[in-house]
Amino acid sequence: MSAPVSTVPQAKTYLLGKLTSAIADAPGFQVLVRRDPPGEWQPDDIVTVGDCRNRTCAPWQMVGDGGTGWLKEEYELDVTISVFRPGDYADATNARAWELEGIVEQQVRADPAFGGLVICAYPLRSHDKSTWEDTHKGRITEVVLTVKIEAAL
Repeated sequence: MSAPVSTVPQAKTYLLGKLTSAIADAPGFQVLVRRDPPGEWQPDDIVTVGDCRNRTCAPWQMVGDGGTGWLKEEYELDVTISVFRPGDYADATNARAWELEGIVEQQVRADPAFGGLVICAYPLRSHDKSTWEDTHKGRITEVVLTVKIEAAL
């Protein structure tokens, strides 16, 4: 028996691809779209498909051997949007971060099955945090959007 593995890696790859193409067409500054947090010396706008959290599995339908179709997995993917602007422009960083968050949400909502990979994906929650960055003398706003995903295994 060959039991299927988690959809987490494929879901991250799918979302990364969708965001890369959608954000490349977005107006504004250069935006880096990547998986996992970037190092130093990056552009001012960054969208990161990050960690998987709270993954659980549970029986979904009866399959005699525990193979394909037996389990349903649920997990959350965090997408972090980080915007920096030199100077004290809190409104500008906040507006741009939420603009990019909206693009991420639009991509998730446009194909909630992630091309047939999952049962459904949807924006679950988001929050923001603005700080002053002393080294570069500017404002940073981060918005973290959590995408909930349900998939059959």
